[in-house]
Amino acid sequence: MVNRKCTLCNNHFLGRVNDRFGVYAHINCVKDKLTYLEWQYCPTARDLIISHLPNERLQFNGGFSHCVWSQRHPAIPANMTLSYFLSTHEDEVLDAIKRHNEATALGTLSIRTASVAKRKAADAARDSFKEKFHEACIERNAPFRSVHGLRKQLCAPLFNLINVPRPEEMVRRAMFAIQHRNAVPDLLRRYVFEECDVTSVQLVTSYANRIDTIAWRYAFRAGSDPRQWVDMAINVKDVQLIPDALKQGFNAARVVRATHEFAADMEYVLSSQINMAASLEDFETRLQHLKTLPLEHADVRHMVTWRSDIVGIAASYKRAMECAGENAYTRFGGKCFELRGEHSAAQDLDTLMRA
Repeated sequence: MVNRKCTLCNNHFLGRVNDRFGVYAHINCVKDKLTYLEWQYCPTARDLIISHLPNERLQFNGGFSHCVWSQRHPAIPANMTLSYFLSTHEDEVLDAIKRHNEATALGTLSIRTASVAKRKAADAARDSFKEKFHEACIERNAPFRSVHGLRKQLCAPLFNLINVPRPEEMVRRAMFAIQHRNAVPDLLRRYVFEECDVTSVQLVTSYANRIDTIAWRYAFRAGSDPRQWVDMAINVKDVQLIPDALKQGFNAARVVRATHEFAADMEYVLSSQINMAASLEDFETRLQHLKTLPLEHADVRHMVTWRSDIVGIAASYKRAMECAGENAYTRFGGKCFELRGEHSAAQDLDTLMRA
């Protein structure tokens, strides 16, 4: 058998000729002769080099880099090495590097120019805002003459609420806030001072002390009428139902009032009925049917939580009581909810008895 050797290290080798560089050698021996271009040359110089020399893309620092044969070696023609190329194309490489540096400098200059222009525009806009703000303050006889002076008049959260990019409007809102801030509870300041509308102030001063604090964020919100929440006691059950009602687009105040007759441990049953209802009226109808059921039993509450046919359930239970009496559920359990009105009372009783 022929004892083949690597042309680079002279050790035993039974591989094949490297198709990139045409040498019969171990791959690691070839890699030792290569140099990475990405971290040595700019993109334009690198492109010039790899367009003239055989190259290999190898992994380097988590990415891939173009590699070429670095120094001259007897195993490879001289004109396939980087050292030879640099000696014969030095001017071209230097010109490529020069073009890259000029382009980079131009790009940096453009960025700086744009940054300076942007900063100047921002300074001009700020100066214009200050001037118009000062004029608006004089016109309204405000107790401040600058934004800095206004900050001293208002606490930071309130200032942030009335802060807008229009100087005349900001002065109006600031005057409104100074006038009404003491009449508005902290928890309702966002509701009042985001719009700075006198109507919102009137609603807060008239009804806030008659609405449970827990319900403030629902009563005083866009699209809500605080008067519907007046003198309404809010419990834990209601706090869980209100988000469900709002998600369905229902009037949350009507939902809370409609569910007041139900016990506090009914929140899951009521929540499921909200989610299954097609409209607020449908939900109120479902509540009427729920009231006819023996909800004191946990099995019944579990059933109506998952079954959507509340009308059929209530009708079946009504028929069961008509034929078996008030204690129908105690005697027959869940069979009371499976009658469908297709038979007479006697037949329904017989169905319950056979079950």
